[in-house]
Amino acid sequence: KIVVKNGITSLEKWSFYHYYPNLVRVEFPASVKKISDWTFSECTSLSEVILPERLTEIGAEAFSECQSLRVINIPKNVMRIGDSAFRKLRQPGEVQLPKNLKK
Repeated sequence: KIVVKNGITSLEKWSFYHYYPNLVRVEFPASVKKISDWTFSECTSLSEVILPERLTEIGAEAFSECQSLRVINIPKNVMRIGDSAFRKLRQPGEVQLPKNLKK
């Protein structure tokens, strides 16, 4: 499990990419507004992600190949989801998109 520190507003590209194959859960503080490209890509054991309500952007391939991820609730403030943000999920159960999503 990783707990992102309060006050962090953005997770940068490649932050947890591939190097955390046993990562199962991520907890975000309310301060996070952006998850950049490839942040959690190839974290194959990641199964639980609770996104903060203030989140406005999910980068390209941010959660690609997170094969254990099953339920993703996208907060209503998210305006942009990058290309292939959830590519190659093995068996995604449910992705709930906000109504005001622009891209």
